[in-house]
Amino acid sequence: MHCGILRRSGRPGVALFAGVAFLLIGAGCGSDERSPSGVDGTTSSSEVAAVASSAATTTTTEPTTTTAEPTTTTIDPVEVVIETMTMQDKIGQMLMPVVRGTGVEAVTNADLAYNTALSGFGTPAEIVDGYRLGGIMYLGPNVESPEQIERFSTDLQRTAAEVGLLPMFIAVDQEGGRVQRIRGDGVTDVASARSLAGDADLVYSTALITGREMRDLGVNVVFAPVADVVRSDVGVIGNRSYGSDPAVVSEMVESSIAGLQEARVAAVAKHWPG
Repeated sequence: MHCGILRRSGRPGVALFAGVAFLLIGAGCGSDERSPSGVDGTTSSSEVAAVASSAATTTTTEPTTTTAEPTTTTIDPVEVVIETMTMQDKIGQMLMPVVRGTGVEAVTNADLAYNTALSGFGTPAEIVDGYRLGGIMYLGPNVESPEQIERFSTDLQRTAAEVGLLPMFIAVDQEGGRVQRIRGDGVTDVASARSLAGDADLVYSTALITGREMRDLGVNVVFAPVADVVRSDVGVIGNRSYGSDPAVVSEMVESSIAGLQEARVAAVAKHWPG
C-alpha cells in the first residue's frame, strides 16, 4: 500500500492591503511684545524698528506625516476552491483507483466487463466523471508505449476539465529495477535501488531523470522511492530496497524524493505500514 499526503499545488495567494494616513501640520505664531522707554511714555525710532523686525519674524514647523501600519488579510486560495466544491467532488478528490483501458475511450470487451463490475461504468472517461475522480493510477494493462501514455494522460486531463473537475493526479509505479511500468523510447531503464545504494548523488540524478521523463508523459505522481528496510535481496521487496541499514536507506530515500520533486513530480515513499 502506498502512503502519501498530496496537496495540490496552490495558486498564488490573494492579499488585501488597507492603509490610513494622518497629516499633522503645526505652525508657529509671531510675537509682538514691547517695553516702555522713559518716563514720558514715548518710543524711540530704534525701538520701533526692533519691534517691527520682531513682528515680521515667523517660526514655521515642518509638516509631520504619520502613516499607520498596513493591515493584511490573507485569503487561502485552496479554501476558496473547496468552498465551491460539492460533497461528491470533495470525496472524489481522495480517490485514485485503477481502471482498465489504454485511453479514455479505448477499452476492450474484457476491460468493459472489468470496469463495469468494479464501478458501474465502462470507460475511464465515464469513471472519471461518474465518481468525480481526483486521480488515476496506471498499472501494466494500461501501458502500451510512452507515446500512448502521453495521449492517455492528456485525454484524462481534458476529460476532467470538460466535466468541471480540478486537474488530475496521474500516477505510476516507476521505481527502477524490476518495477518500471512504463518502458520504451524516451524512458531510461534505471537500475535497482539496491544497485544505487550508498551514492546519494547518483540516486538524486537518477530520480531527477525519471521525474522529468514521467512529467513529459503527463504523469505527475511517482510511487517511489521504496523506503522499506530489508535484509535480503530476494522476496517481494528485495533489491527494490536500498538495504538493511536504516541510516543508509533514509539518506537514499531523501535524495530520491528530492530528485523527483526537482522535476516537479510528487514522490510517494512506500510501503506502509511496511
